[in-house]
Amino acid sequence: MSERVTSFIPRLFDTSGFPARWRCGTWPEYLGWLHIVSDVVIFASYFAIPTLLLFFVLRRRNVPFNGVFWLFMAFILSCGITHLIDATIFYWPAYRLSGLMKAVTAVVSGITVLALVRVIPRALKLPDVVTANARLRSEIAEREEAERNLAKARADLEHRSSVLVVRNRRFSSALDAADVFACQWSVETGAMEWEVGVVSWLRRRGIHAAGPVASWSDILDGPQFTRFLDACRAAVAGDGTVDITMPLGDDGRLAVRLGARVDPPVTGQAPTITGMARLVAQAPA
Repeated sequence: MSERVTSFIPRLFDTSGFPARWRCGTWPEYLGWLHIVSDVVIFASYFAIPTLLLFFVLRRRNVPFNGVFWLFMAFILSCGITHLIDATIFYWPAYRLSGLMKAVTAVVSGITVLALVRVIPRALKLPDVVTANARLRSEIAEREEAERNLAKARADLEHRSSVLVVRNRRFSSALDAADVFACQWSVETGAMEWEVGVVSWLRRRGIHAAGPVASWSDILDGPQFTRFLDACRAAVAGDGTVDITMPLGDDGRLAVRLGARVDPPVTGQAPTITGMARLVAQAPA
């Protein structure tokens, strides 16, 4: 019986004119059921596979080539539906529906093939699992090695720091025993860059008892401080040595004798002097 294409969709579920497959030829019962059961099992599997893929895609938002997964799901599901319809045709000869479903499957299959042709060259550039795992293990090993080296360096630094602390204490004790102190200062301003023993040296003699010493101006009065700076500038311009005795206090009984040398110049930094000072007693003028 002939029909027009325009009447295909309205008659999609019309089975008139088509006999059930059991009636097409002579079907041994085992052969018919072999087809039916196989098609149903294939449909069940083809329904489960895209369901599992859907679960995976929804749980993993960063799946590469996400669109190909969706195409595969549509392709597998449409294949499963065609098998289910083939199984029902033994009793319900919906050949129009079967033909439409096969056409849909054909279109989805073609689109999937085209998508794979475009995706495979890009997928081949991705590192394989073995390479990625090897690279990850290598990075982990490098990080662990770096952490071990860092721990070793930290322990070494702590050891060196403790050694320096002990040495500094011994140096300070030696300076105290010798009644001297050491320091480095700016030639232009007299500001201390560092000092060892100045505060304790002054406190023992009741000359200076407040806070750290930031400059020679904390030790010397105005005229002596000016004289001190002039001597420092003369050392920079001359032979590089400072040898000067400067009275402390108003009675002049105590004085600081300073022996120092100008430090090697450093580009971009003001000149400095490093030296040692001793407290000396002198007769009043």
